[in-house]
Amino acid sequence: MSTKIEIQLKFQKAFIIDAFGAMISSIMLIWVLPNFQNLIGLPISSLYFLGVWAILFVLFSGSGIFIKPKKPEIYLKIVAGMNSFYSLLSLAVVLYYFKQILFFGLLYFKIELLVLVLLISWEFRLAFAKNSL
Repeated sequence: MSTKIEIQLKFQKAFIIDAFGAMISSIMLIWVLPNFQNLIGLPISSLYFLGVWAILFVLFSGSGIFIKPKKPEIYLKIVAGMNSFYSLLSLAVVLYYFKQILFFGLLYFKIELLVLVLLISWEFRLAFAKNSL
């Protein structure tokens, strides 16, 4: 059985991993991929649009690190739900521009969505674990 501190640390780890991933996504979508738009195929405005959402998620997940919510399992469920929303939003953008998106654009979003599915699954498992606070 895990102690309260061990459980709290698991949630803190989840918030750190989530914020770091969202930071990588925002950097990729706002600064890196627009410079290679000719290889990605998506309009730069769409990359910026997704990048702004990623920045919002950096802030929200990052706040979980610093405010240490009293019910971190609820906070993590919200984070996982937001990641699910972002995944669907990214998928919608890819499908909308599917005819013009290029190989490297598809590759980027396939990898991002795969990572997100794994992250969301882990976050929900942790948030719904019986030994949560």
